[in-house]
Amino acid sequence: MIEKDESEQILIITKNLLKINLIHILNRLILISNLLKINLEFSFET
Repeated sequence: MIEKDESEQILIITKNLLKINLIHILNRLILISNLLKINLEFSFET
C-alpha cells in the first residue's frame, strides 16, 4: 500500500502538471489565434 502522505504528494504533483499543461495549451491557442488574425489582416490589406 502507498502511504497516505505519498499518495497526497502524487495527487498534488499530478494536479500541478495538469495545470501547467492547460496553461501551455492555452498559450499555444492564443499564439495561433494571434497568428491567424495577423494573416487575415495582412491578406485583407493586399
